[in-house]
Amino acid sequence: TLPKILWFKENLPDIYNRTRWFMNIKDYIYGHLTGKFGYTDYSDASLTTALDINRREWAGDMLAALGLDSGRMPNLLASHDIRGRITRTTYRQTGLIAGTPVAIGGGDGACTGRGAGVNEPGSGYCYIGSSAWVSQILPAPLKDPKARILHYLDLDGQSCHATGTVQCGAAAFDWSLKNLLGNEGKPSDISAVENMARQIRPGAEGVLFLPTLMGWRTPYWDANTRGCLMGFSLYHDQRHIARAVYEGIAYALNSCSEVMKECGAPIRSMMLTGGGALLRGIDMLVMQLEIPLETVYATVALARERNIPVFLAFGSKYRKHEVNADGTVSDAVDAAALKCPDLKHKLLVGGQKEGWPNYTFYVIDGSKAPEKQLLKGVEPAAEGEVLS
Repeated sequence: TLPKILWFKENLPDIYNRTRWFMNIKDYIYGHLTGKFGYTDYSDASLTTALDINRREWAGDMLAALGLDSGRMPNLLASHDIRGRITRTTYRQTGLIAGTPVAIGGGDGACTGRGAGVNEPGSGYCYIGSSAWVSQILPAPLKDPKARILHYLDLDGQSCHATGTVQCGAAAFDWSLKNLLGNEGKPSDISAVENMARQIRPGAEGVLFLPTLMGWRTPYWDANTRGCLMGFSLYHDQRHIARAVYEGIAYALNSCSEVMKECGAPIRSMMLTGGGALLRGIDMLVMQLEIPLETVYATVALARERNIPVFLAFGSKYRKHEVNADGTVSDAVDAAALKCPDLKHKLLVGGQKEGWPNYTFYVIDGSKAPEKQLLKGVEPAAEGEVLS
């Protein structure tokens, strides 16, 4: 945000001089819903590069040195703050009931972290979307002399998310499907690519793929870095390329967790989320993350009609099931088997009832009789709703 404000000041001074508040999009919408403009939350504010995340306030000295008015920066609230209410004007325009509380909300990264159940140091998550990142919540910013990772505040403005990012995650995978593994400009079928990759041993027999198609973020932060596919011989074919693409993305993500480990904050468990977590070949990614597999679970926080697709890690199998709204598991669709005999018998499942405000997840230890082992922060469900 800060560079954009500077650009407006230098290139469109008339607009800059008439501007009262510099806000994110969600804060602009919040203002129209509630009539309260000039507010934002800590998580979004900390990503503007204009906030002192140690003092939890706008960096007034820095803004003054840049010739910017700190009085135009919005007031800071916790994401759950509901001082705003739907106005009568909004009711007439939208039908939303006047007086309904409106939370100021939070940034995507902070919301994803909490949605993934991350709640303590060492508990991390990996988001795999067009871009991808690895993150964990810490009580204070992680000191890295090489400045390889970024930080932003949590939804409450107290804790801090330490994050390493990969510019091209699923975007690099999609590009490869079309340009390296496709046919006449048409993307190759994902299942076919997965089957090709599984025919090759880990390491792709020397073929390497760098997914830096739009520069490199963590750990090098170089916008000029370009992608690379190398290590070929006459004995390599598309199967090796497919394997190298999976592994290249995984190693890029692993470098993020390695930086945190080097700085004294290792990730001991990891939750996978984002659209990339739906890839059938996701196990070829997690095998490179060097996080103990007994603590790696993949969930998808997306609902499709009344069914919730979730990944279940049970025994040595890695399966995708459909969990119905009533909490029952419908036909299971076998995905790739993980070659991990030491994987603990734990099952992560989810269900949703009509009218429930959110998903309820259970962790059940398969080595014991089924019992309620609810994740932190989840309200107990009624008897009979624990899956086994």
